[in-house]
Amino acid sequence: MLTYKNIISDYIKNSSSVIRSINHYSNDIQDIVRTLTSAFKNNQKVFICGNGGSFSQAEHFATELICTYDKKNRKPYPIILLGSNNSSLSAWSNDFNYKTFLSREIDALAKKKDVLIVLTTSGGNKKLSQSNNLVNAAKTAKKRNMKVISLTGKKGGDIMKYSDTCIHIKNQKTSFIQETQLIILHIICEMLEEK
Repeated sequence: MLTYKNIISDYIKNSSSVIRSINHYSNDIQDIVRTLTSAFKNNQKVFICGNGGSFSQAEHFATELICTYDKKNRKPYPIILLGSNNSSLSAWSNDFNYKTFLSREIDALAKKKDVLIVLTTSGGNKKLSQSNNLVNAAKTAKKRNMKVISLTGKKGGDIMKYSDTCIHIKNQKTSFIQETQLIILHIICEMLEEK
């Protein structure tokens, strides 16, 4: 019989194993930092999106870049959290289609060479109607000649087809994927602040 102590130790052991896999993605993380640094230097915007817990992590990352992460005296980085305008989101979803709202925002706000970051645990699957809004956003970004960065999990999903840089956490457990993605985002913050 599992005890609470066993549940705690098993969870930490298994989560830590997934987190350690970040070492395999060090080149991809460096590519992401180079892409973001170039965008910020050239007055381009960065957009970020996700669903559910991934939306919360996208909001968290945007906060770190707009406010501060560690250095209290640095300039803010321009990043926009897609899907955060609730009035527009509810109007478009009611009158048209929820899965095209993020694409609509990109059409309204983005320009060539801007950057889109997509956070997702599944990566989206058109056949299963899974995270179609994120996949559509990535497709729209590619059509506008934007750079697309994705952090995904599970089987990787359709998002991988539209990504210039993709970090695929090969695990099936949503919480482990999200924890690993959050650490990657914090590593990106560390690296940006060292630039």
